[in-house]
Amino acid sequence: MTRSVWVLTDGRPGNEGPARALAGALQAQGWPAARVLRAAPRPWAAPLPAAAWTIPPWRRGGWPFSGYADPSIFAEPWPRLVLSAGRRSAPAAAALRRLSGGDVRAVQILDPRLGPGRFDALVVPEHDGLSGETIIPILGSLARRPA
Repeated sequence: MTRSVWVLTDGRPGNEGPARALAGALQAQGWPAARVLRAAPRPWAAPLPAAAWTIPPWRRGGWPFSGYADPSIFAEPWPRLVLSAGRRSAPAAAALRRLSGGDVRAVQILDPRLGPGRFDALVVPEHDGLSGETIIPILGSLARRPA
């Protein structure tokens, strides 16, 4: 698996901005530039609660990827690292991690409401009150450094 990075968001600025900021910080440390993928749920899938996205069986080319408007964006080869932000992209990131057998590392920005065990790390606002070994609480929001 190559050392590639995907930024996976629903395209909303409040989700995409922090994910791009983290990808930029990683790039400054030698990681490759991230490929930005926008994962918008299909109209019927958008109102589903987070728990519905975790119902098995997850499978390549199937659920939960089929719940997105363009499931082809999840085609292999998968990245080494996926940075997802927001609840709408979290199920896909968690599925990539699980279906890869852990080869894809998943870092979720903002509370996914799926449970931290589905990700390698959660970067969440301190006010969410989440804690644990893989939880990174932050004050404020991730932002790009000025040039």
